Amino acid sequence: MAAGLLECSPVFAEAVAECAAVMDPLVGDWSLLEVLRGGSAGGLERVDVVQPVLFAVMVGLARWWESCGVRPGAVVGHSQGEIAAAHVAGHLSLADAVRVVVLRSRALLGVASSGGGMVSVGVSADRARELVAGDDRLSLAAVNGPTSVVLSGDVDALAAVVEVCGRDGVRARWIPVDYASHSVRMEAVRGEVERLLADVTPQPGRVPMYSTVTGEVVVDPAELGGSYWFENLRRTVELERAVGAATADGLTTFVECSPHPGLVVPLGDTLEALRVDGAVLETLRRGEGGPDRLVAALSAAFVAGVAVDWAGMIVGARVELPTYAFQRRRYWLAEGARSGDPGGLGLAAVGHPLLGAAVRPAQGTGLLFTGRLSTATHPWLADHVVLGSTIVPGTVFVDLALWAGAEAACPVVDELTLHTPLVLPEHGGVHVQVTVDGPDDVGARAVAVYSRPEDAPDDEPWTRHAVGVLVADDDAGPDAAPEVWPPVGAKPVEVADFYRRLVDSGVDYGPAFRGMRAAWRRGDELFADVALPAEEEPDAHRFGVHPALLDAGVQTLRVDPGQVDGDDIRVAFSWHGVRLFAGGATRLRVSCVPSGEGAVSLRVADETGRAVAAIEALTVRAISAEQVRRAGGGRDALFRLVWRASAVSVPVAAPRVAVVGEWDPPGPGGPVDRYPGVAELAAHEGPLPDLVLLPVGRPDPDVPFSERRMRDTTAELAARLEAFVGDERLAAARVVVVTRSAVVVDGDTGLGDPASAAVWGVVRAAQAGHPERIVLVDLDDDPASAAIVAAVASAGGEPQFAVRGGRVWVPGLERVPASGGARSALGTGTVLIAGADRAVGAGVAEHLAGAYGVGRFLLSSADPSGDGSGALAARLREAGAEVVSAAWDGHDPGVLAALVAEHPLVGVVDASGGADGARALHELTVDTDLAFFVLFSSAANLLGSTAHAATAGASAFLDALAGHRRAHGLPGVSLACGTDPLSGLPDLFDEAMCREDAVLVSASTDLTGPGSTSPLLPSRSARGATVPAETPAATDGEALVRRLAALSEEERERELVGLVRAQAAAVLGHAGTGEIGPERAFKEVGFDSLTAVELRNRLIRGTGVGLRSTLVFDFPTPRILARHLSGRLVEAASPAGALLADLDRFEDELHAVLGETEARDRLAERLRRLLARCTAPDESTPAADVSDVQSATDDELFSLVDQGFE
Repeated sequence: MAAGLLECSPVFAEAVAECAAVMDPLVGDWSLLEVLRGGSAGGLERVDVVQPVLFAVMVGLARWWESCGVRPGAVVGHSQGEIAAAHVAGHLSLADAVRVVVLRSRALLGVASSGGGMVSVGVSADRARELVAGDDRLSLAAVNGPTSVVLSGDVDALAAVVEVCGRDGVRARWIPVDYASHSVRMEAVRGEVERLLADVTPQPGRVPMYSTVTGEVVVDPAELGGSYWFENLRRTVELERAVGAATADGLTTFVECSPHPGLVVPLGDTLEALRVDGAVLETLRRGEGGPDRLVAALSAAFVAGVAVDWAGMIVGARVELPTYAFQRRRYWLAEGARSGDPGGLGLAAVGHPLLGAAVRPAQGTGLLFTGRLSTATHPWLADHVVLGSTIVPGTVFVDLALWAGAEAACPVVDELTLHTPLVLPEHGGVHVQVTVDGPDDVGARAVAVYSRPEDAPDDEPWTRHAVGVLVADDDAGPDAAPEVWPPVGAKPVEVADFYRRLVDSGVDYGPAFRGMRAAWRRGDELFADVALPAEEEPDAHRFGVHPALLDAGVQTLRVDPGQVDGDDIRVAFSWHGVRLFAGGATRLRVSCVPSGEGAVSLRVADETGRAVAAIEALTVRAISAEQVRRAGGGRDALFRLVWRASAVSVPVAAPRVAVVGEWDPPGPGGPVDRYPGVAELAAHEGPLPDLVLLPVGRPDPDVPFSERRMRDTTAELAARLEAFVGDERLAAARVVVVTRSAVVVDGDTGLGDPASAAVWGVVRAAQAGHPERIVLVDLDDDPASAAIVAAVASAGGEPQFAVRGGRVWVPGLERVPASGGARSALGTGTVLIAGADRAVGAGVAEHLAGAYGVGRFLLSSADPSGDGSGALAARLREAGAEVVSAAWDGHDPGVLAALVAEHPLVGVVDASGGADGARALHELTVDTDLAFFVLFSSAANLLGSTAHAATAGASAFLDALAGHRRAHGLPGVSLACGTDPLSGLPDLFDEAMCREDAVLVSASTDLTGPGSTSPLLPSRSARGATVPAETPAATDGEALVRRLAALSEEERERELVGLVRAQAAAVLGHAGTGEIGPERAFKEVGFDSLTAVELRNRLIRGTGVGLRSTLVFDFPTPRILARHLSGRLVEAASPAGALLADLDRFEDELHAVLGETEARDRLAERLRRLLARCTAPDESTPAADVSDVQSATDDELFSLVDQGFE
């Protein structure tokens, strides 16, 4: 019981020690610290031990919270906890509080084990009074919440109540005590308790205390004398009333200071019933009393908006003293210029979030502003990805120009033209300058924006990105905003797939730039609602209009598919007449109207209709991958394949799974069907699966390379995939190709299998043609990995992933900065060039001869006498090299074996691109001491291109072979090239020679051209781009209802049992559902009130129906709960479902006013009238009356309570 805190929290330990100093002399036969440390654990079964110990823990926890800056605005105590609350509030001294808890608990020994007990029941207070009515052996002991009470009294009488509750399906749980607090049985100790506590002296407190004896705030501290502490033991605990009184006084955050949170759920229900937007926080949990739990508690408080002093978590430690005396010399540095303060550098500070300083020249009237941009300092910029590069949006330049203009008294951007994209590097940043010239004859000022990489040499020129003209404000007011929004006559435009369409064209926006919420069209006019993501809203006031929000407004131009020309990527190019009227908006209404000559004008207002900005004319133009590449300056020319751990959410509904082939997965959580082939699956009558698992045969560990197996495996797989995607009956299903040890994930100790890796190349090519239907996964031998395959695949977030030890890893391409390594001499050996008749082979050979001084070459090609091979040999000989040519097509290694024996090799370059030849070269040189072994593959393997499906498998083999060699301590690198492999080839080769990576991808590859769908693209890892929740889409609940509607009752129950088991396993942290049996009680597998609430919340999110916090107690097994969900979901699908759901909520709120006689009578009368309408014959029911009920909103229903049904 909080023993761990004695070691990790000095504040807690000190508070408990203070309690022990007062308590131990009073208790005599036991020690507080000894019990806490487990030395007398058995003593906790005694009431006179456990209550004083709990008091000390509560006091210590309250002291700890205060040490972390969380100081109470008031206190509330429950039953014996009110003693600790009174002390914390200052009404009782520690000595008096300890006397109350020790002496009173000792008095309880006289009534313990005398036939009394207590039961927790999940009903309202009114229902509880009905249960105890007429039986003076029972009392209502506590009202903890709207549906949480405690009954107390004789055990046999309580047993009868428990039996009644069981028949009614009401949760009733025995509390493990052998006495009946808060009942008539306590009268037996009244005299003794009042006598023992007669000299308790209450005192004025430091914070208010809300009494759970009276349910009101304590006005006079004198009320808290000895007799009060008997009434605290005897009377009903009015926790719900006390909390209601506290919230009425403005208190909305409650922290439970106890060893285990027993009141968090009813407190939360009370706030919900009172419609109070508050928070209920816990401190410790049973079995969790260490520093991790404290950090979690403080984190929850911080997230809830509580001011936290994190220094309270930092515990000092003793340090060793030096072995010599202190010399008492000063080593403080003299204060100098402050580099972090522009004023310390002779500059002026500025208030713009993208700029750091301003310079006003000694001569002239111009201005210069400087700043630094990077994705680390401004993470939202990383979400603006075009053609695979992070490009600063044009709206940033507009914002900078508007701000600079305001500083120069020219707040209108008369014109601004963007010339060169500003590409941000993945690592580091760029320096930015904004220049404003002096005014011309008419007062206009020229403005320009420049940048330069921060690590550029001093003589590297600056790049100009934008130029324009700033003018003074002409006092032109904003145009009137539309009075009605959306405007009259505007028709909705579907935006649910808007950002997916942009990705297809090469624009991959992250969350910050996915602000489109709704759009409409009226003739040539377009209208849109756009919003800034919540995480960016705090910075909105620092900009005129946040660039990400204004960019979302500009996206209105592309929102209508009918107004977009092909797959061109068009960006804002020229801006005219830009005015800012108001700043700080987080949501905008955008009106876009053609203004002639290919331009459009934009009017921007906030959600209230107030004008924010106006753009008289905006022109867009196409941008190409070459422009972006040139803008990036060719820096960081390589990418490498990396694997990153990924947190994947368990899907709400367990998917229906089928397996095609020989594999028995450990259990993905839902039903699993098995079929020998795709044809048999498609021919199956009945509900078809959501996922089809397609296992690929395990590699033979005794045969590292098997060309036959590779060909057979990939051919069979390709045929099955073709059959799957070509069958319309399976159009709604996704296929999951499952391999074993095909890839090597970071941290793997085993070796990948190159033959199986070819499968990944083939499947990636297939994914390019069917990106939404094919998933690729690689497993290890851990059963926990196989158990989550279906769950992760059905989550839909990752089309490619690997699972190791039950943990999910996803691949991605990471930009590799230039190494700057020097070329190394290669000695006097021979370099073998396979595929010498190809342009890449010839280019590498000539580079080796010229840059590395290689003097001997063994050139192999299918036709060494051909023009290409012969010309290469002649050029090498002219350069002074010896050349031997051989005819070899990559299939018979014996042809080269003799030549290699005669000409010892120093390096191998295979430019042929074939798996057979690469395998032969590896086996031929495996025992040779090579300086390098370089393979050239196609980037189609990694990026997935349907045009290169035939070579993707071979390229994947080459990449895996390079990794296989590296794993064995041999040199090996595979260079994946795009459609222009000669672009930058010498630099690419030099970088490969200096690095330890097994696979490198040339940046000359068109990583995100139109139609590219590879999940490995670096833009995906920028900030985890996802479509915002506000984007219109079907909810999980809607999809689940639609799916269940097609099933029989038995199938529906099976589906929902799988759903409940999967979510229960996720709540408890299990890798699979094996421990969560359909008939096994939730309590048996470890559910308590807290985990019950978490399961309730998960099911609400997934089903869309309202559920009570006592769900797992009301429906104690997955099957019983599934049947309840089935009824609720069927009900929700009916026309009256929404109205019935509102009535459920209405019923939950009803108890709040039933205690008021007048309100109760008016409620009853109004409900009788509603009932009469519902039961009246159809022909006699006026249509208007029916519509009144059917069209009632949530607020209208609940106003029945709020307004007394007036």
